[in-house]
Amino acid sequence: MEIFEEKELYRKRIRQRLAEHQKLENLHVQEEAAKQLLLSSQSYQQATTVLAYAATHQELSLDKFIQQALMQGKNLFLPKSYPHNFSMEFFQLDNKLSLQQQLVCGSYGIREPHSHLPLLAMDAISSL
Repeated sequence: MEIFEEKELYRKRIRQRLAEHQKLENLHVQEEAAKQLLLSSQSYQQATTVLAYAATHQELSLDKFIQQALMQGKNLFLPKSYPHNFSMEFFQLDNKLSLQQQLVCGSYGIREPHSHLPLLAMDAISSL
C-alpha cells in the first residue's frame, strides 16, 4: 500500500470515529434532556411511586433518571416479563443498592429486576 492510500485509510477511520463520537455525544444530551423533563414534571414531583423500565441498547437510557428517583426516595418499580404466559410483574428497586446489583439480563436480552426484590401488588396499582 502506498503512503497516499495509507493516509486516506487513516483519514477515513478518523472520520468514522468522529461520527461515532458525535452520535454518542448527542445520545448523552438526549438522555440528560429526558431525565430533566421527567424530573421536572408535576406528575413525577407529586408521585411517591414510579414505574419505569431498563432500556435496551436501541432505546434512550433511563438509568440516570432511575438513580435520581431512587436518591429522592421514590418507590421505583421495573417490569420483569414472562414470555411463556405473556405477562409481567413489577419489582421494587432498593435505593441502597446500585442498578447493576439489582438487574439481570432477562427475557429478550432486556435488563430486568431480580425476582427476590419486593413485588408490586396488582391491587395497589389502582391507588397509585
